[in-house]
Amino acid sequence: MSAMEIERTILEKLRNLDDAGKQRVLAFVENEAAREVKSPQDIDRWFEQVEAFQAEIRAQYGDDFSIDTQSMLDELREETSWPPQ
Repeated sequence: MSAMEIERTILEKLRNLDDAGKQRVLAFVENEAAREVKSPQDIDRWFEQVEAFQAEIRAQYGDDFSIDTQSMLDELREETSWPPQ
């Protein structure tokens, strides 16, 4: 089952819940989201990793390197169409 199908199924089930059920699901989602919040140190570390990765990209491809949205979409389509049919 694809992610889109799973999301569609979840949304259908949510629409069928009564108000109390929706509140329980909302509380669950809020609790899960709160657990995912990172500490400031984790965020700082993440930014350091991003900056290091950007430096690697610049070193490999130069400062003017960029990828437009269409190129990214084309690459994704190519990757997901493997193996060719």
